[in-house]
Amino acid sequence: MSRTILGEGDLNAKDRGHLFTAAVTDTTPVTAIFQTAGADRFCVQFIWTGTVAGTLKVEVSNNHRQSTDGGETAPVRAGDWTDISSTLTLPTVTTPGGGTSTGMIQLGYRDEAYVRVTFTPTSGAGNADAWLNDRAYA
Repeated sequence: MSRTILGEGDLNAKDRGHLFTAAVTDTTPVTAIFQTAGADRFCVQFIWTGTVAGTLKVEVSNNHRQSTDGGETAPVRAGDWTDISSTLTLPTVTTPGGGTSTGMIQLGYRDEAYVRVTFTPTSGAGNADAWLNDRAYA
């Protein structure tokens, strides 16, 4: 079972662009889903602390539909997801000696309606944090 953080539009009105903060104590995946409408380019920054190690996966969907309450309940339609991780340069998530590490994923010119980023811890403990920035070009 994964923990899913759903963002739509403003994602988090109090903290624009913040996808998730998660305490990592086991191998439970953390997933963030965001809508791509109105933007051409995206950048997701990950920050992890402690002794966390894990993998990142990026998927896209056109037939996923968020719930109408901003993601507080299950989506209207889960949708079908296509893994595009192999087409991207994904950061290596590891902090073997403890401390803080960061990494970025650049998602340029996406046509899909939704993007899902999943962090799956493989060992260690600490915190995982993710931030999103998007740009629209006229």
